[in-house]
Amino acid sequence: MQTLLDAKSLTSLNLEFVVIPDDFNNDPPIGRLPCLKTVSLTNVNMHYGTFAQLISSSPSLEHLSASISFPRYYNYSLPSSSLKSFEVRIFNSEVVRVIEAKSLESCTLVLESPKQIKRIQFDRCENLKHLSIRAPQLPNFTLQLHGCKHLVNA
Repeated sequence: MQTLLDAKSLTSLNLEFVVIPDDFNNDPPIGRLPCLKTVSLTNVNMHYGTFAQLISSSPSLEHLSASISFPRYYNYSLPSSSLKSFEVRIFNSEVVRVIEAKSLESCTLVLESPKQIKRIQFDRCENLKHLSIRAPQLPNFTLQLHGCKHLVNA
């Protein structure tokens, strides 16, 4: 398995139409990426653990755009002290949770699911100021903002 390990000077990563297989018996596919500031993942198929590893191994990450198909519940745990903007395209999900993105200022959710979204929840996103939700037909849903200190423009 090829890996993206310890690319110490990489500042931008753009992956499109890529499958990152799970290989729990070998080394993880992603190592420490200390200078990575911008990530764009378009139609990427990866396990959630690999996605979380990408976030946690990139302490300088400021901008993240993702189009990833995860299971029924999206739990974006973003324990990043540097992430400022997050855009995600959501497929086949009923619940979306964005957790622990303490520096997050702007979030865009693009709902492309044929399923009805039931709940969108932000937990401990202390600096969230701008929220954009786009959908062809926006269903009735619950929006929960827990631990957001600022007035959010939606």
